[in-house]
Amino acid sequence: MNTQRIVDQPNLIIEAVVREKWLEVTWIGEMSEHEVMAGCSQIEEAMVQTGFAKIIKDVRRVTTLWDSSVEWVNEYWMPHIFKLGGRYMAIIAHETPLHKQLIAGYVQGIINGPILKIFETKTEAEEWIRHF
Repeated sequence: MNTQRIVDQPNLIIEAVVREKWLEVTWIGEMSEHEVMAGCSQIEEAMVQTGFAKIIKDVRRVTTLWDSSVEWVNEYWMPHIFKLGGRYMAIIAHETPLHKQLIAGYVQGIINGPILKIFETKTEAEEWIRHF
């Protein structure tokens, strides 16, 4: 697959998968308020730069989470990326207590945002998002 690395930081990697027309986002380590907001801003910039409406977001390597991140993502960021053209998001997560908390909040809280589905493997996420 032809990929272009857009962001390469210790806590965030964003790649454009050109052939498939989606972004692959990998979050790593501790996610403080600053890191979540800065990372989300970088995802927005990548969406605008590429024009891609699909995102595969891998959170399996997240170790800690800013307490209010789920609320901020649901109330601000998801509606914002929807306005920017984001339509489909596949989230890859493990069945750990941290990831269950993160995902449950996303799924219950999104009102005006992209269609969201949760997966345990990258292959499953790719197969689903490829249909759009």
